[in-house]
Amino acid sequence: MRNSLLLTFLLSSSTFTLATSQETHPQVSCEEGSGGGRCVAVEEGGKGCLSLPYTCPKQHTCCAKAVMKESLPTVKRQCNTKKNSKCFKKGGQCMTRRNARRNCQTKSVPRFCRGPRCTCCVGKKKKKKRCKTKKKGLCFRKGGKCMTKEQAQWDCHTTVLPGLCGHESCACCLPDTPTPDIPPPSPQATSAKPPPMTTTPMPVCVCGLANADRIVGGEEVMPAHKYPWIVGLLFPGRSTYQCAGSIINNMYVVTAAHCVHQSTEPFDPIQPSDVMVVIADHDQYSNTDDIPGVTMILDVTEITIQPSYDFFGVENDIALLKLSESLSFDNKAVRPVCLPRNSNDMYEGATATAAGWGNTVEDASVQPAIIMEVNVTILEPDCRGMRIAGFDITENMICAGEDEGGRDACDGDSGGPLTVTQDGRYILVGLSAFGDGCARPNIPGVYTRVNKYLDFIEQTAGGAMFCDYNPFDS
Repeated sequence: MRNSLLLTFLLSSSTFTLATSQETHPQVSCEEGSGGGRCVAVEEGGKGCLSLPYTCPKQHTCCAKAVMKESLPTVKRQCNTKKNSKCFKKGGQCMTRRNARRNCQTKSVPRFCRGPRCTCCVGKKKKKKRCKTKKKGLCFRKGGKCMTKEQAQWDCHTTVLPGLCGHESCACCLPDTPTPDIPPPSPQATSAKPPPMTTTPMPVCVCGLANADRIVGGEEVMPAHKYPWIVGLLFPGRSTYQCAGSIINNMYVVTAAHCVHQSTEPFDPIQPSDVMVVIADHDQYSNTDDIPGVTMILDVTEITIQPSYDFFGVENDIALLKLSESLSFDNKAVRPVCLPRNSNDMYEGATATAAGWGNTVEDASVQPAIIMEVNVTILEPDCRGMRIAGFDITENMICAGEDEGGRDACDGDSGGPLTVTQDGRYILVGLSAFGDGCARPNIPGVYTRVNKYLDFIEQTAGGAMFCDYNPFDS
């Protein structure tokens, strides 16, 4: 009796609860009742779903619109570029197709990446560097043919001239008999017949030719750019040339080793970034005499000092500077000096020319604006048994000056050229090195004897172009 009464009470209570629930929340679909919500599977809804009491199919719940996007878990689709995959070998990158449509600037290839939503954005094809002989180019105008430097080593049996084909990997193979420059056609007279070409051989690159019709007792170099191989060396914090140098081929400048050493402790060699080379300059305080496209400042990429040089000594004072780009010798304001061929020549008694932007008098406070030159006499190899500034003179040095003094190199001329003329060409025989004061009577200046370092120059710079007077030709 008690059991039946209890069952009757429970049934009536459940019926009341169900009826109350149905009256409070009538059967309304999720879309209608939630104002934009939707039914989401229970396993997708997660904890962030704000569940509403509206009708949804089994195993689904009604999620409110405001939190629906945040509540649904996002599945990150990763498209990784695996090594040894086709995409990796093509230089590409795997990414989602949606990302590829937005960001891939080349070609998209789905089959190169794994994953249904992944594709490969292939890398850009590297264009083969071709050395073409352009009709308006310098190489064509000289009658040559452009080719790679590697090809020129095997196929060009005449003169190879870099810097005329527009790319550093290319070189111009010139004919046996170089032709005069062919001027580019005028846009207003393309139909006119070109002038007849002469057959007179014209050398493409000639060393040691002056443009002529720290120097003490000298004269201003006239005309400007008379000695087209002379360069000025600029150092950080300095507005004037503290040293000079000479162009010996299309890539290298020779100067004194002490010029590329620190002048204070620890007296170490400087870095290539601490020196710049000024090409085709005349007045160091003005740019009015500069030649557009020819006068320029170049960086140095390598400094090679003679291995036996000691900063606290004076022996082996020579260094080579490798330029950041190849020089073109098409303009007469830039031309290399000739190197000596014979390491045994002493040049005793010869009249030599020293040139540079150094002081014109001892202890001068201001360097001259214009490059100066002076003629001095080369003395006997033993420098008459003298000691200069406390140092013995060796066979690797040259003494040059006059008994009465008055003519000499000086501070600021270091590394500059001492040249003699042979057969109308200037030969680099010395580099301004040191002295006891400047232009004092019976005290000559001392220069590094260049022909004693031909092996060092060949080992360092022998791979570059030495024009028509290569001292290393057998």
